Amino acid sequence: MIFIVLCISCGLLLFTYHSTEFHLFGFLLVMMASISAGLRWTTAQKVTQKKELGLSNPIDMIYHIQPGMIICLLPLAVYVEGVSLITTEKFFRTENYPNIFHNLSWVLIGALLALGLESSEYLVITNTSSITLSISGIFKVSKKALHSSSSSFSLSN
Repeated sequence: MIFIVLCISCGLLLFTYHSTEFHLFGFLLVMMASISAGLRWTTAQKVTQKKELGLSNPIDMIYHIQPGMIICLLPLAVYVEGVSLITTEKFFRTENYPNIFHNLSWVLIGALLALGLESSEYLVITNTSSITLSISGIFKVSKKALHSSSSSFSLSN
């Protein structure tokens, strides 16, 4: 697992090294996200595959894990996004109720997509292993790197 994380880290570092706008803070956030995902998947695998705990259902697992995840991520979200995002007139601090419902519907759609993703992750972990998600994560990062590097070239003559 450590080897996989080191491979992803080195690949991201090499890919972004000659970028014109390399941001160390953003790079560190990506690295923390990668490490956190690996730890979360490994821990979830250990917990969900113990039948005596009764957490093989993804919804039960999400119910018990999400409070801790919120406590860990909320300070980072407030630091990065800031309270000013929520309190702008374009988001919630307005009397234009259709605008508020429009924003809330987008937030709800994102929350439902996240619930579906989280449930499918836990189903994959319960039935296979966390290595499956790690390998698919490597393919995702590789595809993203290949796509972003190929999109900078023009195919026209």
